[in-house]
Amino acid sequence: MAIQDMALIGTLTIPDAAQVSNIMKLPAGVSLYGLIIPALTSCDLTLEVSHDGAAANMKPLYKADGNEWKITSTTGSLAIVVEALYPFEYVRAKSSVAQAGGDTIYIIGRK
Repeated sequence: MAIQDMALIGTLTIPDAAQVSNIMKLPAGVSLYGLIIPALTSCDLTLEVSHDGAAANMKPLYKADGNEWKITSTTGSLAIVVEALYPFEYVRAKSSVAQAGGDTIYIIGRK
């Protein structure tokens, strides 16, 4: 895989004092996703997905082994591959605690 195959495809932002980000429509044809998280207040970060983007239809993302997809984050930056996002159309991030200052998660994709 060449670096030129990777691209920023969108962002999820958890507003100041909130726990849930905006909902983002994922582009068609992307087969691998990664997250770049510049900074988070210490938390468990999970992802929710849906087929139609309606907030009421967002469901927790689980891995093939039956465990919920989750990052336990200490304050600071990280980058991670999220292969489980592949078949879904919409995604949002959810934090176990309110975030300070409004935090942006960058979604990188490969076609």
